[in-house]
Amino acid sequence: DGVVVPCTGGAHLLEPFAARAGNGTVLAANLTVVSGMGGSPATLAADAARAADLGATELRLYHAGLVSDADLAHVTEALSHAE
Repeated sequence: DGVVVPCTGGAHLLEPFAARAGNGTVLAANLTVVSGMGGSPATLAADAARAADLGATELRLYHAGLVSDADLAHVTEALSHAE
């Protein structure tokens, strides 16, 4: 069981779900990575770290297939440092 939480408005939206998550529960932070759709690929690394700190067990990148070259460069850089 689990939930995918849209976090474009901020990772704080994970908090109520994390408070109720059990062992093995999937808590996925869904981050928009397309600038033209309100995403912030330049802050992906920090946003992903914040989501993990708040209990996210997975990261979903919304519309990664639609990113511009500039957005893709930010996403690639952020993911190259992910654990």
